[in-house]
Amino acid sequence: YFEKNKPKRTLRFIWFGSEEVGLLGSKAYVKDHAKDLDSIIFGINVDVGGALLGYDQALVTGEKDICNMLDFYSKEVSFPLKAKQSIYSSDCIPFADQGIPVVNFIRGGAPGSAQIHNRHDTIDFICAEVLKNTTEFVQNFSEKTINSPIFPIERKIPENIVKDIDKYMKKKPSKK
Repeated sequence: YFEKNKPKRTLRFIWFGSEEVGLLGSKAYVKDHAKDLDSIIFGINVDVGGALLGYDQALVTGEKDICNMLDFYSKEVSFPLKAKQSIYSSDCIPFADQGIPVVNFIRGGAPGSAQIHNRHDTIDFICAEVLKNTTEFVQNFSEKTINSPIFPIERKIPENIVKDIDKYMKKKPSKK
């Protein structure tokens, strides 16, 4: 889509492996591309999706303004989405740890409606129509954000999220 519809800003599409065993792919990417991280101002992480019974969420490792932006946009396009400021155990964490705000789009399944991270985790549990709806919302939000005349997201991680990231990453508190 973005190849045919050239965005105003540079995009990187990155797929990671070994998330479930310690975010190995995303940690390796951040380590191997340390010199490029200053040019990354925002990230979008798409994780669990497609559950027929469930709800779409956006977990934001950035300023509360991003949640407000998502709330407004989801109402504008009549897409039911719960947005909240929080960390999310996924490939976004190494980026947020480097000061890059990320929106994590996920579709949480109702109990028993999705089989993830186990031997029953197959495509059979994915509803194509639901996945299409989520994908279209993420694509349209991305396009709207990327092509804004003034980029609407500050490259900043608020202190409450920094503390949560540090705890998640098992960092020792600094003595100030």
